[in-house]
Parts: sequence; structure tokens; C-alpha cells
Amino acid sequence: METSKEKTLKMGENVVFVQDYMVWGHNAKGMVGMFYRMESKGRCLVYLPEIGEWCEPNVSFVESKSKGRVPRKNKKFCSNVRTMVTTYKC
Repeated sequence: METSKEKTLKMGENVVFVQDYMVWGHNAKGMVGMFYRMESKGRCLVYLPEIGEWCEPNVSFVESKSKGRVPRKNKKFCSNVRTMVTTYKC
């Protein structure tokens, strides 16, 4: 079942981490990231431009910073993101 937060976050929207969350040795609390999409089990896919990494925090770890507004640079970034596809076959 989706929560109200899951319904309100838009692809490309800025989010801020409100809880401690470690990403490759960096504490993301207070960092601004870009919400990309919802994943399974209450997690979401977020890009952190400050450290150049993707992460999958619980949706409760982030809050909307831009109240549904998607900045132009985030919209352009999202349009270039593709899910990895394996094309090599043995």
C-alpha cells in the first residue's frame, strides 16, 4: 500500500535526508538529493549529486524540499537516465 509521501514525490524532485543514512562512507543526513522513482518494500531511488552516487533509502528518510516542483536541470538529468540492460549473452 502506498503512503501519501510515495504519491506526492515526483521524478526529479529535490529531497533532503532527515535521518542518518550512510552512502559509501558519507552520512547523507542534511544532503539534498534528487528523487528518481519508488522501488520495492518502501524504498526509493535517490541520486546524491554532492557525492555522485545513487542510493535506496526508506522513503521515511527523505522529505520533499521543492514541494512537487521539478527543477529544469533535474528534468534533463532524468531524461538521460536509463535502466541498465545486459546485452552480452554467453
